[in-house]
Amino acid sequence: MRTPILCLFLAGCLLVGCQRANIRQEALASEAKAYYQQAADLQRKVMVAMEHLEQERNQINVQGRALAAAERQRVADIEDLLTQYARFEDGFEPVATNRISQKEVERQRTSLERIRAVWERVQALE
Repeated sequence: MRTPILCLFLAGCLLVGCQRANIRQEALASEAKAYYQQAADLQRKVMVAMEHLEQERNQINVQGRALAAAERQRVADIEDLLTQYARFEDGFEPVATNRISQKEVERQRTSLERIRAVWERVQALE
């Protein structure tokens, strides 16, 4: 008599544990997706601004004369920003929802922080 009751109790505990794990997985996936979406939205803005900055850099470099110190600094700042943006793009990937963990949430949060830093520099250069 005790064995069936014990089996039912263990099955119930297992079912509750699995439900909690699924809820935790869904919460992590939702959080990671929110970070990714914010970063993707900001990336679209940054891409447009980066195209303008690249054009400006090219116009400065094509002038066919020795560049003034301010022009050289501007070109260097733009190139540094382009490098920073390229590093962001290398690590920017959609949320890996299979077996999601806190590590994936942190990866998405880091991507958002990186693109925000790029955006702040873009705004400072404009």
